Amino acid sequence: MKNSDACIKCGQAQIIGIGPEGPFNVANFIQAGLTNCSKVGVARYLCTSCGYGEDRVGDQRDLETLAKKFGPGEGAATSSR
Repeated sequence: MKNSDACIKCGQAQIIGIGPEGPFNVANFIQAGLTNCSKVGVARYLCTSCGYGEDRVGDQRDLETLAKKFGPGEGAATSSR
């Protein structure tokens, strides 16, 4: 949805983006360490037509940090893609 501007579930174009910044977006972070300085921002994309949503981490360094912390075998789920 981030790249296509259309919902991959219903095909509609009513997509909103919700960034990790701002006072009310406290759930748009993944805690990658012990302090608040180690939070990784997550952008959310939500279809206002069907409710489907996606979460994206856009920074490569943040992805590497998360891979080290929650690598295979340490998290609750792994992807086969």
